[in-house]
Amino acid sequence: MKKIAIYLSFILLVISCKKEIPFTGALQKEFIVVNGFIQDDSIVKVSLSHSTPSIGIVDTLANQITFGATLLITDLTTNEKFTSDSVDIEGNYIFKTKGIKGHNYQLALNHPEYGVVSSTITSIPSPVSISEWDTSSIASTKGKGAKNKLLNFTFTDPIGKNYYVFKIVAIDTSDFVDRNVTIRVQDNTQISGKTNGDFLFLDDELFENQTKSVSLNFRPSYYGSESFGPGSFGSNTGVERKYRFEFYNVTEEVYNYLLSVSNSVQSRKNPLSEPVKVYTNITNGMGIFGGYAKTVVLLK
Repeated sequence: MKKIAIYLSFILLVISCKKEIPFTGALQKEFIVVNGFIQDDSIVKVSLSHSTPSIGIVDTLANQITFGATLLITDLTTNEKFTSDSVDIEGNYIFKTKGIKGHNYQLALNHPEYGVVSSTITSIPSPVSISEWDTSSIASTKGKGAKNKLLNFTFTDPIGKNYYVFKIVAIDTSDFVDRNVTIRVQDNTQISGKTNGDFLFLDDELFENQTKSVSLNFRPSYYGSESFGPGSFGSNTGVERKYRFEFYNVTEEVYNYLLSVSNSVQSRKNPLSEPVKVYTNITNGMGIFGGYAKTVVLLK
């Protein structure tokens, strides 16, 4: 009993010795964060938020900036200027113009708390036509269980340097949510692609201005049952298996940004990896201002 009393006294002594030392260093400066993607033949939208300090008071509910900013987008190809006069329900600043492939754009914005911020896009890419695609093949996999499907598709790389992002999305899944499907490049596809599972990043260094065939290996997930076939239904759900293949032709800025975000997310899963700096092309701010074109194919 005496030992227990001594032990409890020691614990209380340690607790009573705890001292809170307030942080007296300089807090990291907040920056305005731009999320601006201009798509070919789509209304131009830009969303704004502010960075969150790693130390100090964090107000994650109020990060979005929906008032106080003055935004101007200039079509550098035609010298037309457009201001945003409205904010939609999702908090995006809306411009009364659509993105035009081949055009260059400049963004300039001013905010009383963050100052003048700017960025430039070099040429909105054109959509890439997929000449043929097929999902009838089954990938060879080791072990038991479901076999992966193969998406084989062919496209012609446009003139000039191009950057691509691919993903496959399961549509109307058993929980009624569209979900990204894990994809891998098939071994016989000679490309210098990088993948984090959900996205494949690819540039045309090895096939510039050529016709290229690619094979992607993906698992028919998110439908309850892992069996599959053309027009088949998951035995647990009665939901037809459908997929959406999304093919993005993006500017170099968007490619570098998305790839760095992907690498940053992956590095957080490994406590021994070095932190990854996320790419930005925003002067006096953070985020991305870039362009893209999108091609969509529905698969079964």
